[in-house]
Amino acid sequence: MSSRKRSAVWNHFSEVDPKKARCTYCSNTIGISGGNVGNLNRHLKTKHPTVSLVPARQEELAPPPPVTETISVPSTSTDSVQSACPVHPTPTPTQPSMVEFVNNMKPIGPRRSEKVDEQLIKMIAKGHHPFSIVEEPEFKKLLAMLCGGYSLPTRKSLSNNLLPQMYNRELIKARAKVASVSAICLTTDGWTSINNEHFIAITAHYIKNSQLHSTMIGCVQYPDRATAANLASHMRNVLEEWAISDKVTAIASDNGANIVAAIRARNWRHVACFAHTLNLCVQNALVPISETTAKVKQVVEYFKRSSQALAKLRELQGQLNVPQLKLKQDVVTRFNSTYLRHAKALGRN
Repeated sequence: MSSRKRSAVWNHFSEVDPKKARCTYCSNTIGISGGNVGNLNRHLKTKHPTVSLVPARQEELAPPPPVTETISVPSTSTDSVQSACPVHPTPTPTQPSMVEFVNNMKPIGPRRSEKVDEQLIKMIAKGHHPFSIVEEPEFKKLLAMLCGGYSLPTRKSLSNNLLPQMYNRELIKARAKVASVSAICLTTDGWTSINNEHFIAITAHYIKNSQLHSTMIGCVQYPDRATAANLASHMRNVLEEWAISDKVTAIASDNGANIVAAIRARNWRHVACFAHTLNLCVQNALVPISETTAKVKQVVEYFKRSSQALAKLRELQGQLNVPQLKLKQDVVTRFNSTYLRHAKALGRN
């Protein structure tokens, strides 16, 4: 090895040819004409001042030899036996070197940065996190500790660029999956949000490679009246957009007159939702005891509206040494909520 290769500066450069060397931090090429490494030293001092140029000597890297301590061991005779036992000193905790620190802060490559961006979008979308999470100081600190070279995107970049890009990629994959099957069943439902906005969703279900797959092919805000004609037109447009009009074998929905008429108007086979049908049966069976259920509903509403009454109820539950159960209000579309409401009103688990 030449003398110049023994220099500590070569820990931070790789030789391109006898006259050039490349910096491992910024990938700049530095001239070393005549074997002089002075240019390399100047580059480190100017561009990377935190890099240590202290040579790592072999003797410094080798573990220290054990310290031999003479210990006197008493014996049964009048003589004493000397025993030499190696005693290893307790290792001193070391801090990360400057090289490790600089490497950790070095910007990551574009491919890895894209992967991190993609995972960030998945975390936000699947976890229902706000875009503002990228502005949270503690979240920034966490990412800086895990990967100091990663640069967080802004909220605007997330919403205007990264999210639409991922949506388009996933849409292409979903279309390819749906296009590869010959028979599809659909489920559809509509609901009104807490902001009084009506939505309609359509999901495709199909068998692929002996496994059941489900792909949502539509979930939109629907401002029009939910008449049978309007619903039929909406479903037809969605199926034509996905080119699956000739693949639909059946459509499952609730027993609403409008959606049932919309499905049958297009000559699709309708399958009534079993849970909705069961709920209708139970609600019809509860009619004879409607007076009782109405009274129980009033009791639950009283404790739901009054925080003082609820506190008193919890206090009494504690005094009676019974579980502090929460009162449930029934929902017309879920018969089990009526059962749970009455069971808890009667003090049953």
